[in-house]
Formats: sequence, C-alpha cells, structure tokens
Amino acid sequence: MFEFGTSGFLHQSNKLMFDRGTESLWQSLTGEPVLGELAHSGLQLDFLPINFTTWEDWLTRNPGTSVLALDQGQRVEYLHPDDPNAVYADYFSTPDVWFPAYLRNDALEEKSRVYGVEFGNAATAYPLPTLEGAEVINDRVGILDVVITFDAASALIRSYERGDRTFSRGQNPGELLDDSGVMWVEGEDGLEATDGSGTVLERVIGIESFWFGWFAFRPHSQIYRAE
Repeated sequence: MFEFGTSGFLHQSNKLMFDRGTESLWQSLTGEPVLGELAHSGLQLDFLPINFTTWEDWLTRNPGTSVLALDQGQRVEYLHPDDPNAVYADYFSTPDVWFPAYLRNDALEEKSRVYGVEFGNAATAYPLPTLEGAEVINDRVGILDVVITFDAASALIRSYERGDRTFSRGQNPGELLDDSGVMWVEGEDGLEATDGSGTVLERVIGIESFWFGWFAFRPHSQIYRAE
C-alpha cells in the first residue's frame, strides 16, 4: 500500500505525486511512476470514479458523509475556485496555462473542460458544453458501448456500460429510460434496472479534466461531436 504526498513538481503542466516509501514521482493522470526507484516498473494505480458535484447533492445521497475541515492549519487556504480569495481563482477564471504543456492540440481551447473515457487503446473526450446540452449521450469508445449522463442541477457526470441498449433521460433525476421501455436508476457502482430482473450495468471510469491535460497523456483521443 502506498501513501502519497504532493511533490510540487509538474509534468505537462500536471501534478506529480510522490510515494513516501520510495519517493518515486507518479503521474496523477496516468497513475504511473515516472521518476525514481519505481519508474518503468510496470506499476499502475487503479482509477476510481470521482463525482464533481454540489455538496448539497452529495449530502442528500450520502447523509453519513464525513468532510475534511476547511481549517487545516496551513498558510494557504484552498477555497472554492469561484472565491476571489482562492489560491487558484485567477487560474480558473482565465484561459491561460501557468506552466506549458508540450503536447498540444488546438481542436479545443487548452482549458476547455472535458470528460474523458478510455478503454483499451481508444479514448474519447466529451466537451462539457456538449454534455450539458445533451444530458444523455450514447456512444462507443473502442469496442465498449457506453452511456454518459449529465445532471443539470448538480453538474454530476457519470458513465456506464450500455450493451446494445440506447438510453434517454427519465422523468426524474437519476433515472434513464432504455429503448425497450425499461427504467434504470443511476448509482455509484452501476446502472440498475427497475424491472425486477436484477440487471446492473457496470460504471465506466471517466476523468474530468482540462483538454490540454487529457490530450497530453492521451494524444490518440477523439473528440465527441454532437450530431
């Protein structure tokens, strides 16, 4: 088991972590050690789904949640980026990248927000404005058929395997309707059918990122374009 800290170093304008056991540097967007004792060892951390959402939405779904105290005794306060006193307020409110990324692609603005899905050797970036406009996207990444959902109230994005089904938004938040008329409920671990069959479609890992960060480490990525 590794215990990580923030090194303060960047690669392709992306944070490098270090493990306290070997002090090797790890790339956060790939989960791989890139410098030090563990570099080129073949190790790679497993990715877990992360929800970027509102505190209200999360607490409603998970009322027993513990939350990190805002006052951590540090000189720097890591406030919400919308707060003008936040350390990264200027970074999030301007199009500029503070540190250069050497692999670049001008198909999108560098700091366009994307939701990236990778499967095997295939990857697709879904621009957030496209997700917001569609709310439900049925697509294929490599050989994996996926459905990606966006909730307008909480800005929550999730992705699931969909098999040969095509989904649309249900009547209530967190519900999807497939093309055979079955209603499904979105969950943290999977998409569950409500027809009594017990069928659950697995959640697919997605990464919400700036375009320059996603492209720098997945230069083969396609960009999803709405029809």
